[in-house]
Amino acid sequence: MPASNRGAVDPDVEPREPAIAVVPDLEARRALEIATTAIKVGDFASAAEADAAAARLEGEVRTVDHRAAPFVVRPGAWAVVIRVRADPTADLAALRTRFPEWSDRSWVVPYRR
Repeated sequence: MPASNRGAVDPDVEPREPAIAVVPDLEARRALEIATTAIKVGDFASAAEADAAAARLEGEVRTVDHRAAPFVVRPGAWAVVIRVRADPTADLAALRTRFPEWSDRSWVVPYRR
């Protein structure tokens, strides 16, 4: 019976260096510095639905679509983002308690205005 090759390195796979987070230029560093934490409520099928949700919410609220926030909103959808100033987890829990109908569509997200 042949010996097991379980611990052998696959010759077809190139070894990778460990990933190191490096921000090489000033513009990228500034983008990270102005990123903030927000609560996303969405995805809504229309801008009108998102605007109606935004009207019910308090704080620094903004309606966005995929073009405005591609890492937050899926293509063809709209969402409401609420800027978080304190504890994101507590703010999210409070929102979900106040608006249980949005519990399954609200998350803490990174957001850049």
